[in-house]
Amino acid sequence: MIRRLALASGSLASLALLVSCTRFDADIAATVNGHELTIDQLQELAEGNDDPAVLRAALSTWIQVVAASEDPGELLTEEALAAERELILPPLIDSVQNQAQADYEQGLAGSPLLCLAVIPIAAETTSDSVLRGFAAGVSFADLATRYSDDPSLVESGGVISVDGQECLPIDQWNVDLVDQLTTEDAVVGEPVVVSLNGSEVIVLLRPFEELTQDSKDSLAQGPVSELLLERYQDAEVTVNKRFGVWDAEQGAVVTA
Repeated sequence: MIRRLALASGSLASLALLVSCTRFDADIAATVNGHELTIDQLQELAEGNDDPAVLRAALSTWIQVVAASEDPGELLTEEALAAERELILPPLIDSVQNQAQADYEQGLAGSPLLCLAVIPIAAETTSDSVLRGFAAGVSFADLATRYSDDPSLVESGGVISVDGQECLPIDQWNVDLVDQLTTEDAVVGEPVVVSLNGSEVIVLLRPFEELTQDSKDSLAQGPVSELLLERYQDAEVTVNKRFGVWDAEQGAVVTA
């Protein structure tokens, strides 16, 4: 999962702790908030692979999921872990949507991703006429259908996507384009005119509400990772020294 998660009184208490530690050293791979995974169960989770790196990865996944879950139950297969992850993530994503939107609406000043729509202007069209249409309330998608010089963008309503992803990190966009957007002080929801390869292109940092749910979920990854980190740090985790130690910052079991 993303941290990319993205997403494993008195003397009586002391006596219980000693008993627990003795048993832990013998056959327990890890404990998380009182939930135990035996070494035999870990080996089953790793499908019999005894490579130390594979075992650490399997143990890391188990700890991540159990630490993040409010009621993990018995999670002894990859399928069970994946199903639990599907229960954990949606509420976390919902809880950070406002923050994800606020971060995105900072645009070039703070958004982790840019989601763009563009209209390469045909020779017989002026950028002013397109901008007037937008100001009059015509949607950017309709303007792209009407004025774009690129057939694929006519079909997509101007939305740019790469391998099905409509939002990309800033450093994956054309450097000249990003520089011009910065110079123009481009903000979300307001089209600007740039020049690429000698031609005018109208560019829109798309409004958050127009993005697909998958894109909104991608924008939520940062805030969700912070929530998961808090759960990893708050969890009571003990790992058998045979496998390494739990590093909450990395969300992983690492070699000691």
